[in-house]
Amino acid sequence: MSASTPAGGRPLTLRATSSAVSFWAAVAIAVLFMGDAAVRGAWAVVAAWLPATLFVLWGLWLILYRSSVRVDAEAATVINLARVHTVPWARVDTVAHGPQLVLDLDDGTSVSCWGGPFPPRPGRRSAPEQSEAQRVLQARRDGAAPSTAPAEHRWDVPVLAVGAVLLIAAVVSPLLVNA
Repeated sequence: MSASTPAGGRPLTLRATSSAVSFWAAVAIAVLFMGDAAVRGAWAVVAAWLPATLFVLWGLWLILYRSSVRVDAEAATVINLARVHTVPWARVDTVAHGPQLVLDLDDGTSVSCWGGPFPPRPGRRSAPEQSEAQRVLQARRDGAAPSTAPAEHRWDVPVLAVGAVLLIAAVVSPLLVNA
């Protein structure tokens, strides 16, 4: 996670660096395998396995890369898999950091940030009381203008539709290639 807040109040995206690295490593491995089959001229292998490979990469993207916390001057947008939570800062009571960031809202509910940066490891002598991500979120919350906007929670239908199409293609493509 970046330590500095961008100038001008631009949105800042927080995510675990290790998750992003893991996702891009998986992409590189998939490109290597699919590229190897293509270079060798094994087009039946490419046709049979490319949709399944893309489906797996979509799942990894959903879990490892897409899940994040985007903060700006007005709200925090928490993206957890296929759910998007937009929480105006005026609705956030506290920001906690256990195994993941948690926004406690003024209505008694809370929003867990699955893709946020991991907290410092316990037991380290230099581990601060608050994580850097927690400090950034609290600073944005403290500097926000009052708002009456409600917190919004919704499914991200286009992302789910892409997954459904990839799943269907992954099931159908080996059947068509071997027919």
